[in-house]
Amino acid sequence: MVRQIERRALRDIAAEMRSHTAQSKDDAWYDKVKWQALCEQIDVCGQDAGADEYQNAALKFAQYGGNAMYPALGLCEEAGEVAGKVAKFIRHNGGMDPDKAQLEFGHAMKGEIAEFRESLKKELGDVCWMVAALAAEFGLTLGDVMNSNIEKLAGRAERGTIDGQGDNR
Repeated sequence: MVRQIERRALRDIAAEMRSHTAQSKDDAWYDKVKWQALCEQIDVCGQDAGADEYQNAALKFAQYGGNAMYPALGLCEEAGEVAGKVAKFIRHNGGMDPDKAQLEFGHAMKGEIAEFRESLKKELGDVCWMVAALAAEFGLTLGDVMNSNIEKLAGRAERGTIDGQGDNR
């Protein structure tokens, strides 16, 4: 019960922060202090989080009511946004990936590539959030999911089936 109240309070603070626009320097300072306090409660902002720590922190922002359909469908949407960003980058740069584009066009591309990577990082973060929420809906931790995936890939590598098709290879 205490955990639910704490999660609700954190969600309320985050929602208030998202909807509030600073009207003055004092408001901006207050917003920064409030955001820092929220991050301290979550205890992962500004540092690298392990998979399970990330999942626990990310779920404090959940506002979908515990229906597994939301993160399942949201994962599809967010993955589509990632694919769209990559496709547009490739189209805009003559079929080249970011590293080739920077080699080809040099320093002029550096800012555009940095902007693309920052945008991609945000979308990939949204994908991570949806994966974390979906895993939690079925009682899985991200650490368990990730370790299971590594075990599966290692088994395929041992059997020489890493480049084959199908789940049970």
